[in-house]
Amino acid sequence: MSATVGTFARSLIVLCMAGSACRPPQEPGKIPAPPQPPPMEQSADAAELPHQYVRVSRTFFEEPKRPLMGEFTVSGTPDSFTESGPVSWKRYGPDPLPASAINPNEKPIADFRDYTACVEPVGLCFKVMPDVASLGLSERDIRSDQLRAKVADAWNVAESEVKLRFLDADRGDGWVKVSFQVLEPRSAVLNIKIWQ
Repeated sequence: MSATVGTFARSLIVLCMAGSACRPPQEPGKIPAPPQPPPMEQSADAAELPHQYVRVSRTFFEEPKRPLMGEFTVSGTPDSFTESGPVSWKRYGPDPLPASAINPNEKPIADFRDYTACVEPVGLCFKVMPDVASLGLSERDIRSDQLRAKVADAWNVAESEVKLRFLDADRGDGWVKVSFQVLEPRSAVLNIKIWQ
C-alpha cells in the first residue's frame, strides 16, 4: 500500500509542476477559500473615453414633442459669440442603392446602411445606425466638420485652421448638451445645447 501512496504522491507532484490546479492540503473541518477572480482590466475603449458615455434616443431629434431649439456658444475669448433659435433634424444619405444591387423582381425590405444626420443650422452631426434606436454623444459618433466650419466662419479663418477636441456630453429631460474645446487657432470652449 505504501508503494501505491508513494506513486500517487509522485503523480500529484508531477501534475502540480506541470501547471495543473493544485490545492494545498486541507485541514480537517475547514472549507477551502474559493479561488479569487483575476483583477478587472479596463478595456482600451474605456481608457480612451475619460467621460461617461452618454446616449440619447433618436426620437428626441426625429419626433420631438415640441419644436427643437438650439444654442451654439463659443466662450473664453474676446470674440466669443452665441447664436440661438429654432433648429431641425436633417438626414444626409445614404445614397440610393444602385440599380444593379436591387433585384427587379423583389422589393428591398430595409436599408441598414449607416448615414449622417445633423441638427441644422447648429451643425451638430451624428453617425446614425438605422438598426439602433439611440445616438451616441461621443467623439466617435459626432461628426465635427460642420462645427469647425461654423467656428471658422465666425472667426474669419480657414476651416483647416480650426482644431476641436470633444470634452463631454450630457442629457436631461428635454435637452442635450455637447461640449468641445477649441484648440486652434485660439483656445475657447464650444457648447451646443438642443432642447424641446
